[in-house]
Amino acid sequence: MSADTIYQQLRSHLAYLKLGAAADALAPALEAAEREKPGYTRFLHDLLQVEVNASEQRRLDGRMRFSRLPAHKTLEQFDFTAQPTLDRRLVEDLATLRFVEEKSNCLLIGPPGVGKTHLAIALGHRAVHAGYRVYYTTAADLVARTSRAAIDGRWANTMRFWAGPQVLIVDELGYLPMPAKPPAISSRSSAAATNTAASSSPPTEGSPTGVRSSKTPPSRPPSSTAYSTTPASSP
Repeated sequence: MSADTIYQQLRSHLAYLKLGAAADALAPALEAAEREKPGYTRFLHDLLQVEVNASEQRRLDGRMRFSRLPAHKTLEQFDFTAQPTLDRRLVEDLATLRFVEEKSNCLLIGPPGVGKTHLAIALGHRAVHAGYRVYYTTAADLVARTSRAAIDGRWANTMRFWAGPQVLIVDELGYLPMPAKPPAISSRSSAAATNTAASSSPPTEGSPTGVRSSKTPPSRPPSSTAYSTTPASSP
């Protein structure tokens, strides 16, 4: 059997096994092997690493699309000097995503324009890149979709959807008035949204932005952003 025939069969085998990235990388990998003479194990490792990287990127892209995060913001871009009373160490602790593993809820509280949404989106991106399923919504959209689901008889399906992400970001809490809801819908929404939360440091007195545990509900702030975490599942 000629070398060209073996090469074509090898590409076919890789394609059959749905290892498309490895199949595409096969020719340059063989050319590099001719020059560098790696061991068989090293050659196979490097070829499969191409497929692993491609698979991880596809999953990351899928999680990012699902998250509906409205912008690309990072913690490195956040101007802590503009909010000197913000506990930076607490934000850095949130960035470890320990609160997700502990299934804790988190509230970012403060007046408009102090960076709550920036922090929420940045933490959302951090969670997506760490392999968690994240979903971003506004409080108004969450209430509207849930209310429609109750009216249309899709309550159970909608609750399963909200419970699906490992990190649910609800932005603009208290920013806009919520539409009136029948008591039955309101009580069912509250029950479905309740989640056991571990305690975290409360906002610094006078701080424009704070982080508060859902165990100690604050008086209604001008606006806030909430994180709700659910039991971990495969991303």
